[in-house]
Amino acid sequence: MGGGVRILITGSEVGPHSAVLPLNASFRPDVPLLKLQVDIDWSPSDPVEALTVLEDRLVELCPGLRQHQCRGHVRYRILRAHEAGEVAQAPIEASLALAHLLEHVLIDAMAFIVSAPLLSGITGALEDSEQRFDIFVECPDPSVAPVTVRLAVSWVSALLEGTSLDGRGRQALELVHLLYERRSEGLPVEEIVQNLGRAPEEVHRTLLWLEQNGFARKQPPAKKSGKGTYYKLLH
Repeated sequence: MGGGVRILITGSEVGPHSAVLPLNASFRPDVPLLKLQVDIDWSPSDPVEALTVLEDRLVELCPGLRQHQCRGHVRYRILRAHEAGEVAQAPIEASLALAHLLEHVLIDAMAFIVSAPLLSGITGALEDSEQRFDIFVECPDPSVAPVTVRLAVSWVSALLEGTSLDGRGRQALELVHLLYERRSEGLPVEEIVQNLGRAPEEVHRTLLWLEQNGFARKQPPAKKSGKGTYYKLLH
C-alpha cells in the first residue's frame, strides 16, 4: 500500500526544547517535549490516495485520531483528503506529509498510554534536506517515549509495506496502557487477559513482543500470592 518506504530514526530525546515552544501556542512550558529526528524516503505515485488509505487503516489503531485538531497547512491536514476538493489535487511533498502524519500517531499513542486528555506537537522540515524532519510531541512521562515511538513507527511502516502487525497492533497499545496504570506493582498474566478482553494467545504474543524489545519484564509471582507470572512495564 503506497509503495516502499524507509523511516530511519536518527535521534530521539525528551527535554524542555524551549526554542520550539513559540512555534505552537498549545505547547505548555511545564510539559517536556519528545524530539524525534527522522529520515523518511517515500515516493508513492499518488501521495494523496496513499495517505488516505494509510489514514483509514491507522484510525483502526489510534483511538482518537479523528478528534485531533490539525492546524497545519490545509494540504497536509490529516483525514481531510475526502473533503479537500481542489486542495487535494495540489502537489504535496509525500515524505513531509508522512512525517506530519507520524506526529499525529505519536500524539495519539502517547495520550492513550498516559491517559492525557490532550497533547500537542509540531513537525519541521530541515532546509538542507527533503527527507529529514524534526518531530516534537508533548511527553508528560519520558519513560513511555521509547515504546510510543516504536509502536508508531512500526505501525506506519508495516501498513505501507503490507507486513503483519502480529503482536504489536491495537492490542499492544491497550496492553502498554494497562501496564502503565499498574506500573508500580505490575500485573499477572491472567489479570491482563481479563482486563483486555482478548484471547490469551493474542495477549501472550504481545507480551512476548514487549519483552523481546525491552519494554516489559517478566517477574516470578510474589510469595504466597497464589497468582501466576507477573509483567511490569520497564522505565
